[in-house]
Amino acid sequence: MTISLVLLYFFGLISIFFITRNPFDFRIIYGVFVFPAALSAQYEIALLFSLSIFCLSIGSIIGNFFLKKDTSISIQIFKSSEINLGFKNPKIFFLTWVFLTIFCIMLSIFYFYQVGISLFAEEVGIARLENRHIVTGSYFYQRLFRVFLPILCMVYFLMGFCKETKNYYSTSIFLILSLITLLLLVFTGMRGNVLTFYFFPFIVLLGLITGSYLNFRLIFSFLSIAIFGFLATAYMYQTYNIYEIFLVLVQRISIQATDGITQSFYFDVPQNGFYYGRTFLEDLLSFGTKLGLTIQENFTYSAQIAMQILGPKYRGEQAAIYFFGEFYANFGFVGVVFFSLLLGVFLQIISIKTMKTNKTLLRVAALSYFQAVLIMILGGPLVSMFVDYFVTVSLFFFIFVLGCSIPTLKVKK
Repeated sequence: MTISLVLLYFFGLISIFFITRNPFDFRIIYGVFVFPAALSAQYEIALLFSLSIFCLSIGSIIGNFFLKKDTSISIQIFKSSEINLGFKNPKIFFLTWVFLTIFCIMLSIFYFYQVGISLFAEEVGIARLENRHIVTGSYFYQRLFRVFLPILCMVYFLMGFCKETKNYYSTSIFLILSLITLLLLVFTGMRGNVLTFYFFPFIVLLGLITGSYLNFRLIFSFLSIAIFGFLATAYMYQTYNIYEIFLVLVQRISIQATDGITQSFYFDVPQNGFYYGRTFLEDLLSFGTKLGLTIQENFTYSAQIAMQILGPKYRGEQAAIYFFGEFYANFGFVGVVFFSLLLGVFLQIISIKTMKTNKTLLRVAALSYFQAVLIMILGGPLVSMFVDYFVTVSLFFFIFVLGCSIPTLKVKK
């Protein structure tokens, strides 16, 4: 990666910061997280990284202009406002939270009872791919500990700072629930789950609440996650020393993180030509395949690239092609520029709409989580993952609201 590309890359990140004044904005987290991959990539791939970040920032600025909103002011107003419950009865809210939490934990335990704990397998890398879908409804079970439980952790954390629910909060329960969630996430053998589904959502949450929420228990949780992730990696590579484990982690977020986009740029597109939107349709149809709604099996573009790389060793992996990789595969560099600009406008609209929403406990937790998974969605496949997690987070919100709105539930005051 040349100096000019590094400057272009960080110009984009700094521009996003200046229009948001939020160092924990999900676009900035994404940019920082994938920078090692961009830094280690070949020139053309590094150019795609830098160009896409730059265009995202320009698109975000355009979004501000058309919506006539100053996000930096909006976020300060949003952060300074108090979190409210949003429901009349705090006890019903808490009981709904308890029921959903127990329900998710019990079904998650049942899932791992059926498929086994891949982390403890002799061949973790193979076991985590072969076993995860051997039980009917595996996608449903996985969403319970990947989506529902992390949001429930965030909801409970915020209950400690809401006047109506403060009495229901316990630091011990929060830490125990966090530990259970982290264990379930890492039992899959996929260490990245801890970052994607727990760490990033809480980081984004920090960008949406006032600085007074930076307290010991949250810092302790973050340190615990770092230690937890390292220990899980050490368990998977028991013959490695600390230096070798560190190299494994560095390679995972740098050189190995560009395998998919490299295959697409240098091999797939030159051989098959541009797809002109077909990959987006296949991404959407693949979501129907997940739910068992289609007879024909459809694969995302990320999966197709993984098949090309792995051949007969393919076991359902998704190659990292990033949003700009799919834009390039369909429309070339023009597509990267144009659609990254549009994506920047769209993401800025999401950010602004979040600032305009009523700051209720449930909404802050759900929106923080959804913004955090956008970091993963930007890694591709774009369409299928966006639909997947938008539907799942919306379903969680609907179920929780429904639970709090049951009129026949009588609560003694």
